[in-house]
Amino acid sequence: MRFFFQRHSKFKLMVEPEIITERIKLRLIKLSDLESIHNLHSLPETDAYNALGIPKTIDETKSVIQPWILEHQLKEIKNYLVIGQYN
Repeated sequence: MRFFFQRHSKFKLMVEPEIITERIKLRLIKLSDLESIHNLHSLPETDAYNALGIPKTIDETKSVIQPWILEHQLKEIKNYLVIGQYN
């Protein structure tokens, strides 16, 4: 099963949205994800598709994701973390 999300989609929810399939879990980014996100963005393979570049420190990664986490408190949520495998 595949889910396609358009960038302009806006979700107006009061609870934390979460979508789970057999191979993937889609949920809001949390500060506890910092190390995993930093490790992913530190890979040259990820950098090939990421306009932000490889972060020099975990604090640099934190400064990138903190605004996303703050946005989760707004009515219109736009940033999600994909956990799992996607083909």
